[in-house]
Amino acid sequence: MASEDRNIHPARDQDITSTIGREDRTRGDLAIGGGLQVAGIVRGKIESLNGDTTLIVAAGGRVEGTVAVARARIEGVFTGTLTVTGHVEITDTAVVEADIEYGTLRVHSGARIGGRVHCHHGGSLDHD
Repeated sequence: MASEDRNIHPARDQDITSTIGREDRTRGDLAIGGGLQVAGIVRGKIESLNGDTTLIVAAGGRVEGTVAVARARIEGVFTGTLTVTGHVEITDTAVVEADIEYGTLRVHSGARIGGRVHCHHGGSLDHD
């Protein structure tokens, strides 16, 4: 399966290769080659090294900055710019204030979203 085909699937826990823990804080640029789960706080830029990356912002986690990945699931707080070539899932516990560009998007009932949302051509929106 080509990397581009995998990107349309939701971010999965088994995609995670690195974690920023609940007690961890970081500021600066991160280049990820696999999957990153943020349970603490990240301020800065997160970008993909290879085009096949996953970001999960856990409930209680916070990301403030610019992110460019293949797949994302937001359960916590995200502020900034989120560019996802594949699928974005925003859960009922999420608080998002961002410019979001996505391939496909699922927003759960209860999620709080502000900002601009833009679909790449051919993408889709799903909500419950």
